Amino acid sequence: MIQEYPRLTVTFLIEYEERFLIVSRNQSEENFPNLWAFPGGKVEFHETVVHTIIREVKEETGLSLKDEIAFLDTYTFGKSVGIAFLVKALSNKVELCNELTSYKWVSSTDELKELNCIPGIYNHLVYAKKKLKENNFDSMEAINLTEDKYINKNERG
Repeated sequence: MIQEYPRLTVTFLIEYEERFLIVSRNQSEENFPNLWAFPGGKVEFHETVVHTIIREVKEETGLSLKDEIAFLDTYTFGKSVGIAFLVKALSNKVELCNELTSYKWVSSTDELKELNCIPGIYNHLVYAKKKLKENNFDSMEAINLTEDKYINKNERG
């Protein structure tokens, strides 16, 4: 019997000047078609979560990021397990990919409630606003668990 593992998904709340990017998913999307969501994507084989965030942000939005990141929360849906992070953009000049149909910068859960959003994403925004206020960020490199950081050198023998 083949063991099926959950897919790891990363959601990132991209902040610029205290506003957060939300995107509308295409009707052809397998999960949550035609709904508004924070950008995200699947972690590919041999890729860290940080590499996924940097790659997906560039692919989906064309944005470049500051070297600041904060963990927000975890979630599950279907056969996926997700991790949400807060990241900061260097600008608000978005260039959407073909998989996304529109975008908005929002600052409150009231603005999210006016949109047809993926269920359960409101908490992400609440946590992101709290983290932003605390100004408690790590560098991307500090949380990037590559093999040289993850494996105890004494265990390598």
